[in-house]
Amino acid sequence: MDLKLRRALYLSFFLIFIVVAVWLLFYLQGYRYNPAKHKLERTGALMVDSTPSGATIVLNGDIQKQPTPATVQPLKPGDYEVIVNLPGWQTWRKILNVKPSRVTFTGRLKLWPPPQPGDRISGTALTNSSLAPNGENLLYYSSSGLNSGLWLFNLASGQGTLLSRPSNSTVSATEWASSSHEILISEKSAQGTAWRTFDLEDQTWEQLTLPPGTAPTAIHWGSNSNSLYVSTQYELYQWNRRSRTLKLLWREALLDFRVHDGLIFGLSRQANGAFNLKILNQSNLQLVPLTDQPTLSTNVAFLEANGDWLPLFDQDRHVLYLLHSPLTELKPVRRLPEVVTLDWSAGGDRLLLTNNFEIWEYRIEDDRLNLLLRVSTPLIQARAYGQEPYLIYATSKEIWALELDTRGEQQKWLLAEYKAAVEDLFLDPAGRTLNVKTHDGFYRLNLMPSSEPEASGLPKGSP
Repeated sequence: MDLKLRRALYLSFFLIFIVVAVWLLFYLQGYRYNPAKHKLERTGALMVDSTPSGATIVLNGDIQKQPTPATVQPLKPGDYEVIVNLPGWQTWRKILNVKPSRVTFTGRLKLWPPPQPGDRISGTALTNSSLAPNGENLLYYSSSGLNSGLWLFNLASGQGTLLSRPSNSTVSATEWASSSHEILISEKSAQGTAWRTFDLEDQTWEQLTLPPGTAPTAIHWGSNSNSLYVSTQYELYQWNRRSRTLKLLWREALLDFRVHDGLIFGLSRQANGAFNLKILNQSNLQLVPLTDQPTLSTNVAFLEANGDWLPLFDQDRHVLYLLHSPLTELKPVRRLPEVVTLDWSAGGDRLLLTNNFEIWEYRIEDDRLNLLLRVSTPLIQARAYGQEPYLIYATSKEIWALELDTRGEQQKWLLAEYKAAVEDLFLDPAGRTLNVKTHDGFYRLNLMPSSEPEASGLPKGSP
């Protein structure tokens, strides 16, 4: 081999080495040739996670080897149809865009079980159902059948406890203390109305015996369980449960009232039959001026307070007022029209609002409404699914789950169908079960896999 040939071979090997080294360098940095664009592009990745885990990932029709949770890479930039499926669960699918040098996250996907009515807890209609402030227990009253009585139902365990079975009276109202450890019960009988409290920790009842001549029209909890507030036809009193003394606070004819954030918010009946909102400062028993006075109908009700805000719902006009202390808030009254039902988020920073055909999200911090869904059938209720980007809503006889991820087409899944009309929805704090109140019964749906055996769901003492 002569000198020229050896030099040519040496130069050829050197050029091949340079090309391979450059190609390897680009490859290791995530570059791939895109024949559609006729150029080198940096690749991206897709991270897929799901609950339950172990689901199959399909990208553009290709089944991936690793189940969820998994990071699929390298991927050329572009749109990918992502399908996540697991036997026994409904399929999740969405078109996601993968960008160069970026990881696209699906988020923690929630896979939903196939449609099922769930276990039947009660076969009779429920009245006066109220959820504890901590979301753990549901109190409800059944007026007929073998399961008649006042029941305490634990949403997490699915176990119910019979608290009382009054024979000569009916439960007309229930209210939880802010601690979620005590309940105030109002019972009506031929002799009149009586009030009792029940302590969940001590499992004891206490009859409220007020001084003779006191004729309560309403009784509500205060900020702690040591005091109850009692309204009569023309006065409002504070009842000290320990000393059993009654203190006059306000001479006012109140339709209803609530104690919140050191103030007493009252609905005062006017001479013309209309109602005005009045606020009494508990520290000095002086009225607090309110410049933005809401115009109310005669069918209004206070709802459960959350954080700094106390909801006042005008049921005739479908208007929700969020009330804040005028002493600390520049805009103490916020008016939200066209509201039929509401639900607070787990963090208390937003509200889910429904009217007949729409679900809206209201963010308190920036006083902003955002449309989430518009349907063609009347809505009954919508509940936030904890802090996850999902909500559960009910139409007349169906339950649906809706994702809040607006990338691509928004998905929804049918969870249950019933023969009777749906009246309300209750989620346990962990989001494992959904409890559905219908016109003719109460049902419990399992939404999550569990290594623990499911509870029977039947209340203690039930047949």
